[in-house]
Amino acid sequence: MKKVLIASPVVCSPAYSGNSVRIKQFVNALHEKGIEVYFVLFSIREIADRKQANHMESEFGEKFYFLNEGHKIKGTLINRALNYFKRLGLNKTKFGQDTVLPWSIFTNETLNEFSNIVDLVKPDLVIGEYALSAPLIKYLNGKYPTAIDTHDCFTLRNKKIRQSKGVGLWWSLSEKQERDLLSCFDTVIAIQESEKVFFTKLLDKKVTKVTKIDVLELPGEWGSKVEQSIPAIGFIGSNNAHNREGLAKFINLHWLHILKKIPNAKLLIAGDVEVETSLSGVTVLGRVDSLYLDFYSKCSITVNPCGSGSGLKIKTIESMSYGVPIITTKEGLSGIEQAIGEGAYCCDLDQDEFFLTCLDVLASKNLPSEGVKARKFIELCKAESMNKIEELF
Repeated sequence: MKKVLIASPVVCSPAYSGNSVRIKQFVNALHEKGIEVYFVLFSIREIADRKQANHMESEFGEKFYFLNEGHKIKGTLINRALNYFKRLGLNKTKFGQDTVLPWSIFTNETLNEFSNIVDLVKPDLVIGEYALSAPLIKYLNGKYPTAIDTHDCFTLRNKKIRQSKGVGLWWSLSEKQERDLLSCFDTVIAIQESEKVFFTKLLDKKVTKVTKIDVLELPGEWGSKVEQSIPAIGFIGSNNAHNREGLAKFINLHWLHILKKIPNAKLLIAGDVEVETSLSGVTVLGRVDSLYLDFYSKCSITVNPCGSGSGLKIKTIESMSYGVPIITTKEGLSGIEQAIGEGAYCCDLDQDEFFLTCLDVLASKNLPSEGVKARKFIELCKAESMNKIEELF
């Protein structure tokens, strides 16, 4: 049986955010192929996460490890100094927002600890999550095949968000930093076509191979169970700035227009996202135990009203995989633009076309078949991704 070791700064269980969902889906896809999965959690300040090691230990058992005894890894003296000044206010400046020191995140002690774990497991493949895992991978000195699940393109990420007047500043790299980090791996996994093109150009003349793996999971149960005469629009998301901003804009700009045409319409909001509204028809579900039974089966359509951010939008793919049509934005279809017309609709969140499209789809006699089209589209995407997983070995 083949063995894969995943090194990640975030947990995959419970999967409360898009990055955790992505990792969880990759783990499930590997299990589906009969591959044994080991997991090493390294907690770093650059990628904050609500550590849930007890859940991970329950899921992975003896195959779960964490570095630095599960405590936050502070890195070398220079990295600790940088983070100290960021906490004092440097992070409010462009310099602070755009500066990361990837090669100072881990001390030699931490690098040795990771190397010892990998040598103990002797995996057939090591997968690093995010470019900041590169120093760990480089320390292995080519003893094992390696791949990186990038999650996003981080070259000048914060600068691009500022220019678009978006929200959700996180961490950002220079072009040289991202090239140097990604070239530590044998294979770079992009999660959308535009990123694959960018990484291929970035790594020109490097031996690193670039591939795209997007859809990794298909739920067993799917399809809306809502009567068309009592329509329900769904939104699900974590409490990040992109979700809060998009949901608030959808409610403020469009929800009253929808209620005016369909007085008995419902807006179901699931996940950790915080929303303040006293408008009628809005139900806040919070976290749900079953994505299908407690949420998607109760939705006629879903919306993903994101106006900023980058990377593949998990919630768009997720809705389509459950056979529920989705109305979203250009950003919400980033990486899967070919889904337009396959149960996904692209609209400008700031224009009336967003709520008008919601109304048109809800009233359409073809609504059930739109859900079927969405599901079939995702089925084809997953089959392609599963074939590419084989190539990683």
